Amino acid sequence: MTAQHRRAIVIIAGDYVKANVLQLALLLPMVASVAICQETKLSDSCDLSIFTDRDTKSFLAFDKELRAAIRKQDPVAMAFLVKFPLRVNSNTGKYSLDDPAALESHFQEVFPQAVRNAVLNQDPAQFMCRDQGVMYGNGEVWVNIAKFGFAIEVVNLETSASGKVPKRGIEFTCQTDRYRIVIDLDASRVSRYREWNRPHPLTDNPDLEFAKGKSSFEGAGLCSYPVWTFTNHQAAYRVEGLGCFGDAEPGPPKDAKGRLVIFLAGQEKSSEWCY
Repeated sequence: MTAQHRRAIVIIAGDYVKANVLQLALLLPMVASVAICQETKLSDSCDLSIFTDRDTKSFLAFDKELRAAIRKQDPVAMAFLVKFPLRVNSNTGKYSLDDPAALESHFQEVFPQAVRNAVLNQDPAQFMCRDQGVMYGNGEVWVNIAKFGFAIEVVNLETSASGKVPKRGIEFTCQTDRYRIVIDLDASRVSRYREWNRPHPLTDNPDLEFAKGKSSFEGAGLCSYPVWTFTNHQAAYRVEGLGCFGDAEPGPPKDAKGRLVIFLAGQEKSSEWCY
């Protein structure tokens, strides 16, 4: 091979490399753009990148299996779609299901019709997510990242939806330095507040009673907690369970399980921890 031939081959090879480098340079931004736009944007209100590196394909595969398990009411399939211990919040308290056997035993209680509807009626284009996870419905079900994809972490029940709540029942008890308090359901399943001032015995009539109150959940995901509100003329009594506290917030004292906040004329008068 002559020197002229060798120079020609080098020039051709160089041009080939330059052409491929140019094609790669043009292609990379397009690939990156597709990845950014399609991989994590689940809806206008939910970008999975805020709490996970999982993509929409992974979540939608989970969603398809979840809807099928809910539709068939299949505890075996659901055992692969929840994260144990599964936290369950209801107006009568909170508890956890620790394993698949517990899930199977309490399946109808934890996934009543209202919760099933929240999953099945969820518009995929209307998912909302926060740091705590992806929300179905109005927060009945919260889903978060798991080892092999996604899993249900929290179920929030309404007393009217569970179908397991007795006509009467204790919802919450609270003891402060000054009061002993019980919140229970009356015959109409409406929350009632009764309070005994210390040191009055429980055998006496309550020192204060509210016949009707409102109950709800605040917070999201694992940080959700029950709240009861009772009003009487200028006074409002708010009883809260424990949610989550940030680094800048003073956390509850040891053994506390809630808080009583009293308002007069819309202004906070006092706040006490419940035990």
